[in-house]
Amino acid sequence: MNKQNIQIWIPTFFALLFIFGVFIGTQLDSNVPFVTLQNSNGRTYSSAIGHGKIEEMLRYIKAKYVDEADAETLMDAAIESVMTELDPHSSYIPSDELEDVNEQLEGNFDGIGVEFILWMIL
Repeated sequence: MNKQNIQIWIPTFFALLFIFGVFIGTQLDSNVPFVTLQNSNGRTYSSAIGHGKIEEMLRYIKAKYVDEADAETLMDAAIESVMTELDPHSSYIPSDELEDVNEQLEGNFDGIGVEFILWMIL
């Protein structure tokens, strides 16, 4: 083999090896079930982006747990548990309660703004 043939075949070999490795990697990763969550607005999203311990646990529960488990409820419980470990001023507001909390903070009130003061003179 001359030098020119080696310069052509070595990069080609490594390119094919890389493509083969990517193919094998995607096949191995596709066997892991993804957790699909649906929030209260009906929007569905997947937690496949995260590969942390919580996501791994949720994938395992979805794949192996005997009964049907609500992944969003489990995720909310996990978040609330983490928040209890922080300072007392940190809290988690679930999405279904967020509108009520925002309304209280923004000050949207109904009425004409009349106050009654009753004085009792003895």
